[in-house]
Amino acid sequence: MEPARKAEPENIGINVMMNLQTDIKKPVMTNNKAIFTTKASTKFFVTTFLFIFYFIFTSCNTNDKIEGLKSNEIIVITVNLEIFDRIEKITLVSKFGRDSLIQEQIGDKRRIKLKCPMKGEGVYNICVYTEKDTICSNENYAEGGYRPVLKLKEKKIEFENFF
Repeated sequence: MEPARKAEPENIGINVMMNLQTDIKKPVMTNNKAIFTTKASTKFFVTTFLFIFYFIFTSCNTNDKIEGLKSNEIIVITVNLEIFDRIEKITLVSKFGRDSLIQEQIGDKRRIKLKCPMKGEGVYNICVYTEKDTICSNENYAEGGYRPVLKLKEKKIEFENFF
């Protein structure tokens, strides 16, 4: 380190110039190369981006579709099962169609989905057949694209979420 100089008018300009020169010579970045300077790195970036894009769009749930219909032309009812009796069958009925699951398809699941066509407005109801009883919901209003969530409890069916 240099010994401190007295601030004399002729030395002030030199000190300022020396400090400016040393600041300019300090590297601002440790790597002066651009990120994508080679064809290989550009190809890697594009390939990675396409892979991520493909993965996101192909991992969407396609089980909520009915072939030949748009997503806004069907209703998908999710039923959370909080019943302890053995379920023999669950049926979704609307004026546009029906969907059923039998005991072998339900198994030990605690959450199931039923779907049927619903072009425009309509009503639907769900019936659950157990070893001991049959539980049916009231008719519920729906439009194509609705995704209500229901909860099946002992002796009743309740709404959890409408969309």
